[in-house]
Amino acid sequence: MCIPAYNAGQTIAKTLNSIINQNYPNFEIIVSDNHSTDNTAEIVSQYQKYKVKYFLNPVCPDNLINTSAVVSNLNYAISLAKGEFIAIYHADDIYDPTIISQQVIFFQENESVGSVFTSSNLIDEDDVVLNINIGEMPDDVKGVKIIDFPTLLNSIILSEYHLMFPTLMIRSSALKDVGGFNPLESYVSDIEYYLRLARWKPIGLIDQNLHSYRSMVGEEKSSLIKKTEIIKHHVNFIEQYILNPEIYSEIKITKLNYFEMLLCSRKIFLARQYFLNDKILEARKLLESFKFEYIILSYKNKKGLQAMLIGLILVVSDNFRIAKIVSKLIEKMRHYRFLLWHKSLY
Repeated sequence: MCIPAYNAGQTIAKTLNSIINQNYPNFEIIVSDNHSTDNTAEIVSQYQKYKVKYFLNPVCPDNLINTSAVVSNLNYAISLAKGEFIAIYHADDIYDPTIISQQVIFFQENESVGSVFTSSNLIDEDDVVLNINIGEMPDDVKGVKIIDFPTLLNSIILSEYHLMFPTLMIRSSALKDVGGFNPLESYVSDIEYYLRLARWKPIGLIDQNLHSYRSMVGEEKSSLIKKTEIIKHHVNFIEQYILNPEIYSEIKITKLNYFEMLLCSRKIFLARQYFLNDKILEARKLLESFKFEYIILSYKNKKGLQAMLIGLILVVSDNFRIAKIVSKLIEKMRHYRFLLWHKSLY
């Protein structure tokens, strides 16, 4: 069990407690510390009696250039693993006591599978389970235990589906055949990796919430900044990724317009943020992808339709040079919706 960590002093004890209490008897726990400045190392040292091994990443994040420090630590952690299966778990999440055994059994019963994920709960800072589905499987893969690369690719780009990365377990042979995580990626290193995994071997899905993903749901501003960065990198990655003819051929041709609409909806979100930050030219460039026909195309997708209507409003308001003012009004509405959403979680 590989646990990359950085300044995880407030949460890693809960993570380790959930892992040492697994009902599967034979596993090692590796914590790779990315030069934390808090008491992470001290807390992990208290678990030595449970055979938890602590390692300090030999590569200091300050010495990295154009390389993700998170990915560097992640690759170091998995390089230390010696078992037949390698799990990559988060240092701030909580794991069901059966997750390891269920994933191992899945591998044993499905030899064609190279990796396996589970579903998750969402918890807040106080471990309260929130009333929201996270990583919910789209209709095209619901009830399916094994998915191939074309199915995963289309689920990602057409349903915006994300596997729950902190539940990933792989066969150790993946490191030889697939390699590690891309150090040049940061926000999309997980998507890029499990697409590579799926091209290697089919992916297994355990549709049970065997993991609790921790989210600082009350931190609206920081989460919005992070969301903006994630969407920006996601859009760039997907656009570049499907330029590969081998990849493009796997996309359902009848769904291409729908895919372009979804991609446009993300660009509209970014355009609104750019208008708010006086990046007018960048915003207008993103809005060039907007087409009126997308409004009709998105009528069955609530989020997509909402994004298209906002896109229409931004295009019209920019013609009158009031897009920033309109974006501020939309942001106030978004904040109000955030407050209602946050209340509904409990």
